[in-house]
Amino acid sequence: MKKDELLERLDNLSVPRSAYCLEGGLTSETFCVGYDNENMKWEFYYSERGNKNSLMTFITPEEAYNYLYLVLKKEMSKNYF
Repeated sequence: MKKDELLERLDNLSVPRSAYCLEGGLTSETFCVGYDNENMKWEFYYSERGNKNSLMTFITPEEAYNYLYLVLKKEMSKNYF
């Protein structure tokens, strides 16, 4: 899915904006998607204490956004936030 669609779907699920980051980086305790210039791939990971945990790589941003959506939807169903 495209970034705009992802944001709309996450808003519809009431996922707090503080729970995710779409610009990469190492914001603590946040699910992140970002582009890795060195490896030329999109990454999904959980940022915690300056580390990338549960790292997954994707060819396209749409694939990474789809995965992020599924993870956050599952976390919302468990009342994680």
